[in-house]
Amino acid sequence: MDNKVAVNKNDVTKRVLGLIGDIKESMLPKRQQKVGLEKLENGGCGNRPSRPSSEDILDASLDHLQLWTKYLLFDLEATRRENQCLRKLLERGNKKG
Repeated sequence: MDNKVAVNKNDVTKRVLGLIGDIKESMLPKRQQKVGLEKLENGGCGNRPSRPSSEDILDASLDHLQLWTKYLLFDLEATRRENQCLRKLLERGNKKG
C-alpha cells in the first residue's frame, strides 16, 4: 500500500509540475510576444501603447481556456482518486464494525 501511495505522489508531483509549466507559458501570451517583436522591428520608439487586435484577444482567451481546461481535468482526476481512497476506507470500516 505504501508503494502505491508513493507512486501516486510521484505521479501527482509530475502533473503539478507540468501544470506549473503550462501556467508559466500562459503568463506570456502570444500577443505580448508579437508586440515585443513589433517594437524591435519599429525601433522601439512607440510612445503610446498599441491596441490589441481581436485576433490577439482571441488568442489570449483561447490560451486561458486551455489552461483552465487542463486545471479542471487535473482536479477531476485528483477528486476521483480521493473518492476511491475514501470508499476503500469506508468499506474497511464497515467490515471491522
